[in-house]
Amino acid sequence: MTPLPARRRRWDFGAILLSMLALTGFFLLFQNNGFRALDFADPDDALRLVEVRDWMAGQSWFDVSQHRINPPFGGEMHWWRMLDIPIAAFIWLFGLFLKPPVAEHVALIMWPLLLYGIFLAVLARVLRRLGGDALCWLGLLMPVSMIFLIRQFSPLRIDHHGWQVVAATALLALSLGTRSSVKGLLAGLVMAFYLSISLEALPYFLLLGGLYAWAYWRDPAGWPMLRGFLIACAIGTMVSLPASRGWEALAITHCDGLSAPYWSALAAAAIAMLLGARLIGHGTAMRRLALLTVTGIAALAAFLWVAPQCSSGPFAALDPLVRQYWYLNVLEGLPLTAQDPVTILYSIIPTLMGLLGSVLAIRGAEQSWRANWRVLLVLQIGAAAVSIWVMRAMYVSHAFAVPGCAFLALTIWHRARRIDRVSLRVLASVAAVLAVPSIPLAIISRISDTEAADGGNGQGLRIDPCFRIENIARLNRIAPATLFAPIDLGPAILTDTSHSVIATGHHRNQAAMATVIGAFLGDEEKARQLVTSSHADLLMVCPGTEEMRVYVKAAPKGFAARLIKGDVPGWLAPIDPGTLGPYRVYKIRR
Repeated sequence: MTPLPARRRRWDFGAILLSMLALTGFFLLFQNNGFRALDFADPDDALRLVEVRDWMAGQSWFDVSQHRINPPFGGEMHWWRMLDIPIAAFIWLFGLFLKPPVAEHVALIMWPLLLYGIFLAVLARVLRRLGGDALCWLGLLMPVSMIFLIRQFSPLRIDHHGWQVVAATALLALSLGTRSSVKGLLAGLVMAFYLSISLEALPYFLLLGGLYAWAYWRDPAGWPMLRGFLIACAIGTMVSLPASRGWEALAITHCDGLSAPYWSALAAAAIAMLLGARLIGHGTAMRRLALLTVTGIAALAAFLWVAPQCSSGPFAALDPLVRQYWYLNVLEGLPLTAQDPVTILYSIIPTLMGLLGSVLAIRGAEQSWRANWRVLLVLQIGAAAVSIWVMRAMYVSHAFAVPGCAFLALTIWHRARRIDRVSLRVLASVAAVLAVPSIPLAIISRISDTEAADGGNGQGLRIDPCFRIENIARLNRIAPATLFAPIDLGPAILTDTSHSVIATGHHRNQAAMATVIGAFLGDEEKARQLVTSSHADLLMVCPGTEEMRVYVKAAPKGFAARLIKGDVPGWLAPIDPGTLGPYRVYKIRR
């Protein structure tokens, strides 16, 4: 790609700033909870802040466990420490001239916005490989109309989701245009970064790896890209683990995150590919297919040899209670078919519009850009399939849909302006506006009389009173203690109080999670056994949460249902409810 003239770079930068301003305006006008208080709509964002605070307070770089979860044992976390760096840096920077609480709040507003700017800068590279100025500038504004996508950059959205969008978009940019060894190495490093964040990147590794392998099978000129991608990804993951968790992390197996079976599979694939290339060569399509087959077999064999138990999936070993009453109630981790109708429409409309635009571009774009549009269409279809399988992947699908949506809107607009009859020209021009995803989605929302879909992650317009900081802070009137509390409330308690909790919704601590779930579902005797055998000092419930409704529905005569009705057993002593807002807190008598 030839360098852009300075004037065009300035215009691209202006479009990025305008899009960032539009994003800020949207959240200020319509979803401004994050500007007013640290009211996290997603528990993962709250716990990420706790992790950053602990590190800044002196916890070891290599220790990402949460010591206030299930004390004295602590709660193991699967998160990647590297993502804490920019958050901590922003808190430190603003702390130079603001009071600590204000500095923290400002940092948690500004960092997601800056990350959105980074995403747009990468997206501009994609758009410049697909069209001219109009496509680029409209495409940089288009994300503001995609609610699933922009929610990953909303105020307080500091967990890893925004980084996943940036990584996926960077991989898309590197996959367009002439492929080379350098591009392959860069793509491999980005993929290693993506996999280090979460194994949610694994389908995209298979998608991109499959694309590069297909290109190599068809033409040996694709070899440098494929080789660079696999080697850099293998080395990157092997460096990432000890850099964030210490050398011992290379020997540990976790089916749910980057660990020994995954880097071993990558390393085996890279070694087999390099050795096979020397022995088999690239001369014919059959030889190239044989080399790809050997590489795949080596990866699979290494994976199964190191951790055969992981072949059943990352969550196969979940406790049955945890699976039934936590995992299957996390909507963002379920297929699209498990969502409500409005959420399904919010999900598929931008994706379908993007696919339609890409199909039109393959037929109507300038010849020099059509090959890139074909690559984009393949990756769009793959990303759409992943998002149907797992709802939380929808934001990557929408990021990939941006160029197609922009091309669709421009195509309708240009064709409308060529219509001679004024009335038809006006109607057709309006149709171009409807090609912006937010317009049909707003109409659907109005017709259905439903709030905007929450992206499957509970990040809608309203925050449950049980999770509001102004209420959670009331718990500070109680001396620091360990609370036997509902799982979903755990991160908010850790963020806004000095208390500890038995469990949060993080599956590596499934034994503690099963204890909490089993107690709330069980009868009084079972609950007493589980509660008193824990290290909790107090038991707390908030009747209005969705989690408590799940327990009551599953066990109408269970412990949770009895507590909500006010039927408190003698081994629990109520603490003055007048000062604790919506919470009911009890002293555990052993």
